[in-house]
Amino acid sequence: MGDLNFRIDDMTADEVHDIVLNRRHSGDSFAALLAKDQLLRVRREGRAFSEFSEAVPTFAPTYKFV
Repeated sequence: MGDLNFRIDDMTADEVHDIVLNRRHSGDSFAALLAKDQLLRVRREGRAFSEFSEAVPTFAPTYKFV
């Protein structure tokens, strides 16, 4: 399918990177990132992908330039 090109709102790349590194080592969830996720936001607002369904991620983001 490919990248849908959605991002994390209101966070710098450094902030996202710090959250990922801290969560990876502490075992916490990525709720702070999911709260700012553009794809989740447009789905909640009913603006796109209303029928799209996925499980809550339990792993760190995998894109090489997090």
